[in-house]
Amino acid sequence: MIAVNQLDNLKYHYDYDHDILYVDIGTPTLSYGDELYPGIYVNYSDANDIVTGAIIMDFLQQETSLIQQHLPINIAFDDIKRELGLNQ
Repeated sequence: MIAVNQLDNLKYHYDYDHDILYVDIGTPTLSYGDELYPGIYVNYSDANDIVTGAIIMDFLQQETSLIQQHLPINIAFDDIKRELGLNQ
C-alpha cells in the first residue's frame, strides 16, 4: 500500500509494504540520486544540482534526527509521520 500526501512544496509517498519514504520537492524534474548515508538518498537536478527530493529506506527504523543530520535540506519528518499515522 502506498500513501501520497503533500506538505507545503513537498510531495511525499510512503510505501507501507517496504518502509520507504519518497520525498519530492517542487515541480518534478529530471534528477539523479546520491546515497549520502546507508539508506538515505538525495536527488539532485541534472540541470543545476539543486536538491529535488530524497528517498529514505527503512524509514520507521531510522531515527529522525539521524536522517536529518545527513540531508542538505530540512524536512519535517515528524509532520509527515503524523499525517501518515505513523507516530510510534
